[in-house]
Amino acid sequence: MPAPAATLVDRYLLAVERSAGAAAKALRTRGDLSRSGSAEAISAAAALLPAALARHRRKREGSIDAVMDVLAKFGKPDTLANPRLLQEVDARAPAPSPRLGGLLGDEGPRLCAWLASRTHDPEAVLGRALALVAPMVLAALAKAGTREELAAWLDERSDAELAEPQVLVAEAGFPADAFRRIRTRGFPWWSRMLS
Repeated sequence: MPAPAATLVDRYLLAVERSAGAAAKALRTRGDLSRSGSAEAISAAAALLPAALARHRRKREGSIDAVMDVLAKFGKPDTLANPRLLQEVDARAPAPSPRLGGLLGDEGPRLCAWLASRTHDPEAVLGRALALVAPMVLAALAKAGTREELAAWLDERSDAELAEPQVLVAEAGFPADAFRRIRTRGFPWWSRMLS
């Protein structure tokens, strides 16, 4: 019996997982992030950007074209294929905002404050890390499935997923499952034991 086809969510998370370890290392090399801080920035982006895109779509009258435009404009497949490129972002450029150009809005700074309370990294450094990995995460989402699959999945995402960062440590549900799964790849158990 053939194995069932992977869902869009499986393909999306697998793509981020494949890059999470190298991306976490690149973020640590760039700045003053801890191992947990770099892993949690990637994990939070992977868990919450789909809800942010769903909200963006609703604000644009449900147009999947609005989402596809964001993915095409801001997704960076080169960083997904080679996360070490995150180290090469021009340090002289203005500090990227955790608001992600409005995609996360006020939830971005709130998320950084919550991550800082968990990892003890500075909020500003976590905000920069979140902004640096967002293009990689958006690229993973862009290649995960068709427009129709993405539209159907985004219909299931809610603004409630963005309202409070604690949703990332809930017992069940997409944001929490994604956060745990990606965090494990970006901050594996042996790495946690050494910290």
